[in-house]
Order: sequence, then structure tokens, then C-alpha cells
Amino acid sequence: MNVKVTIFDNENYTDHSFTTALTKELSKVGRTLLTLESEQKKEKFLFRSKDYIVITIQVDGEEVYDPDEYNEIISAPITKVAEELSFEIYGIE
Repeated sequence: MNVKVTIFDNENYTDHSFTTALTKELSKVGRTLLTLESEQKKEKFLFRSKDYIVITIQVDGEEVYDPDEYNEIISAPITKVAEELSFEIYGIE
């Protein structure tokens, strides 16, 4: 299962810290983090630009289509990790 997480740019972000915390949280719901890749993006909105970090993660197991189950298995661990590491989430797909 592939998940794309977008966070606002944060100078304290490292793949290692996010991977470590997310692995711990996913293990609590019976899932395993297989891969994690990140890249910096910049988008312009009129006269302002926003910097983002797009994190693509791959989690073991079948795709989850039920919204409640998705929130419990995928969104909740990601949100908890972001809060612990003081990252502001822009979106989870």
C-alpha cells in the first residue's frame, strides 16, 4: 500500500527521525513500513511561494478502502508522528 504525505517544509525534518517514529507507530496497528522516500517541492500561489516536503511511504498489507479503517490504520499513526516531531501536515493521500 502506497501513501503520500505532504508536510510544510521544516528545517528539523529528517528521513531517519520520521522513519523511526513511523515504524514504531505502525507496528502498534500491525503494519510494517517497507520504504520511505522524500523530496522537497515548491509551489507558487500568486505572489507567495510555499515549500513542502512530499513523503512517499510504502506499507505492507492490502489496500484499505474503508475510510474508518484507513483513518485507524494509516492516518492516525502518521498524524501522531507528525505531532510528536512538530511537523504540520498539509495532506495525506
